[in-house]
Amino acid sequence: MNSMTMAKDTLTIAENDEDLARMAADKFYQLAQVAIKRSSKFTVVLSGGHTPSGLFSLLSRGRFKKEVPWNQVYFFWGDERNVSPDSSESNFRLAWETMLAPLAISNKNIHRFRTELGSPNRIAEDYESQIRSFFGLKEPRQGPRFDLVFLGLGEDGHTASLFPDGKPGISISQEDPDRLVIAPWVPHLREFRFSLTPTALNQSDHLIFLVAGVQKAEILDKVICRGSGDNASTEKYPAQIIRPVDGELIWLVDSHAAKYATKSSERRAS
Repeated sequence: MNSMTMAKDTLTIAENDEDLARMAADKFYQLAQVAIKRSSKFTVVLSGGHTPSGLFSLLSRGRFKKEVPWNQVYFFWGDERNVSPDSSESNFRLAWETMLAPLAISNKNIHRFRTELGSPNRIAEDYESQIRSFFGLKEPRQGPRFDLVFLGLGEDGHTASLFPDGKPGISISQEDPDRLVIAPWVPHLREFRFSLTPTALNQSDHLIFLVAGVQKAEILDKVICRGSGDNASTEKYPAQIIRPVDGELIWLVDSHAAKYATKSSERRAS
């Protein structure tokens, strides 16, 4: 394991998938203890894709299953596909089958995109209402403060469902800063997606990118080396818009994805 600090960011390199899942689970456990002691609850935003499956499986067994007070953990999602919750493509279903069901998490602790509502706008509005109600947000410009957010990184530089060509895209945070949830149309996928906005994500206490695989090495280098020029374009690489207001940003990556990352980190730190 190799760790380094990059300005306000921390990059930690895992040897393999198992090590990556273990580090993420340990961080989950540590932050859960602190949050629950402070406020009697731990709010977590889960990511989709294949990478977090190892984390979910690990949390559902052994000491994590026994020692985490799961009745005080509340789950949200950073994004979702426009599919039914029982679809094999559903981010909710992956988490449900690998973690939530084995842990017997109560429905009252699960806040998901209710894709069965049909209309993309209605689904997005419903999810925003869930978040505002849970956090007691009464003023338009108030945002949630999640304790922990897990994010992934796409090969095109997207994160959550904030895509380079999404309509409306990440610029929604400038056009309408009060929005917490959007339902962008993604032309190259020819489908609607659902996503928390940068406004919702960047107010969190801790944000963790989980990145694995050699296919992510090039884009990881471009995203974390965001000092100047083309690499600093949040429209081209939406993951670069994840910049916590006063929280912590952590990159947990495996050794394959980190092929170029250490050199980028050294350039940023110098």
